[in-house]
Amino acid sequence: MFAFASHAFAGNAHLPKTSLCALTRQREALSVRARGARLRLWTQPGCSLIMGVFLNTPTLEQAKADLIERVKDLDMGRIGYSDAFAKELDEKYIKPLEAMNPTRTPVESPLLDGRWRLIYTNSKNVLGLDRPNIARPLRNSIYQTIYVERGQVVNEERVLFGLLTNRVQAVFTPEPPRRVRVQFKQFQFGLLRVPAPARARGWLDITYLDEDMRISRGNLANVFVLLRD
Repeated sequence: MFAFASHAFAGNAHLPKTSLCALTRQREALSVRARGARLRLWTQPGCSLIMGVFLNTPTLEQAKADLIERVKDLDMGRIGYSDAFAKELDEKYIKPLEAMNPTRTPVESPLLDGRWRLIYTNSKNVLGLDRPNIARPLRNSIYQTIYVERGQVVNEERVLFGLLTNRVQAVFTPEPPRRVRVQFKQFQFGLLRVPAPARARGWLDITYLDEDMRISRGNLANVFVLLRD
């Protein structure tokens, strides 16, 4: 291989100066056309894998797999919780995936409908970090069910060794492309049901949505990563 390259350079030494200039221009033109061809190839549908290989960037599926792998042993975010750790995880794993969101208008997508299981959040309140251990939600026991046609959502968690289920019922109003306004209606602690006050409301941005994963960011600077149940 090296012998062929050396032979080619040696051959160029015997060409006239004008021929060398012409050869250089031809090579530059070929290089430009080649770069253009590569760009057209990479921007064609289905070529993201090729782009990932050449540019050393993760594909969407790889980014999803990396995020799931990173949070699988964090007990939904409770293990090793700190603001610094949550920020690092957000920057390294969550935001890059959000940048590849395949659903242009998440709040109008039928993919939003269904039951979702929380696998990670930085919300101390949702994780129950300020509660006694016995009153904290069990591992992998936080769910959110969305009824798109009715504009309703139900959050639930299991506590007390799984003997008690708490629920929050709310209604939501979509604001395309990705925001929903949420008005809480009822809090349920086991068999005790309490009407939610009118001030119990907020909003949520759906920043990533596909067939089996959803990422949302709330008005309290919280992030939620869920998988379809």
